[in-house]
Amino acid sequence: MGNTALKVLVTGSTGFIAPRLIEELVRRGFSVRCLRRAHKRTRNQNLPDSVDVFQGDLFDKAMLCESVRDIDIIYHTAALVKALGRKEFYSVNVTGTLNILDAAAECGTQLKRFVFFSSQAAGYPASDAQHPAQENDTCTPVSLYGKSKAAAEALVRCHPANIPYTIIRPVSVYGPGDREFFRYFNSIAMFHLKPVLGLGKRQLNLIYISDMINAAISASLSEKTAGKTYFLANETNYTWREFADTLSKVMGIRAKFFFTPPILFRIWGLFSDIFAKITGRSVFFSGSKVNESIKKYWLVSCDEARKDFGFKCDTDLEQGLAETLKWYKEHGWLK
Repeated sequence: MGNTALKVLVTGSTGFIAPRLIEELVRRGFSVRCLRRAHKRTRNQNLPDSVDVFQGDLFDKAMLCESVRDIDIIYHTAALVKALGRKEFYSVNVTGTLNILDAAAECGTQLKRFVFFSSQAAGYPASDAQHPAQENDTCTPVSLYGKSKAAAEALVRCHPANIPYTIIRPVSVYGPGDREFFRYFNSIAMFHLKPVLGLGKRQLNLIYISDMINAAISASLSEKTAGKTYFLANETNYTWREFADTLSKVMGIRAKFFFTPPILFRIWGLFSDIFAKITGRSVFFSGSKVNESIKKYWLVSCDEARKDFGFKCDTDLEQGLAETLKWYKEHGWLK
């Protein structure tokens, strides 16, 4: 599937991933349409002039039908990563996905591929460093977010219209514009502290934003990826301690480790849940997220992605963190 004159729709354009995906699609010559909900962040978010913007959300079915018309590929990135509870997660991540699938089935007459951006969290934490998670293993998500993504994956696979799909499961994505990893940068910059859970020995895979986007586009254009699911990661295994040391080096700041016992992390999650219930405001480090974070091995295998569409990562951790730091400084997030 070549990209000549292909028309694509990207959902979730107020998030972290979609704006970078849109920029790369435009650079490669795709005709890009995006679904953009009204949000305070959109005031400072500029998209390329050639992008056709549909203002709305995943619950405006008439608008969804118009947005998918004459589209060849849908990149569905829209999702909640933090919410007040199961109902809110499932409303957007599951029902919202079903709504756009239904619209694609009804109005997407030339749709060639539905690319669903899921998450490593929809899978399961590995048992040890020698046995990374595999795509065909049974999903046992440990957070509400992961469970909602796994449920949405099931809808994509089993939709009655048999929509041609590809599911990608990125691991933790970092890069310019990310607000979650920014917490680590800010902690080192402001307090000269490197916060890690426990002794920092828990292991994880990471992926830089541009590597993930290039992989998603490659997967969407390959005939071999139809009906399949792929983990995406730089398969170098990092401990949180190694990540913090590399970040401190990139920033040129001598910082001390701040070790947080898992029990304190759980207490933090408990109080975060109480705060969310009282204020009605969702928090990132909820009890559910803490339960996910304390697992020892968030590691995956990317053998299938390499075999089917030549997946590879071009950005190592130090380079990716340096590019991210540069962006934060250029945009005034850090001095």
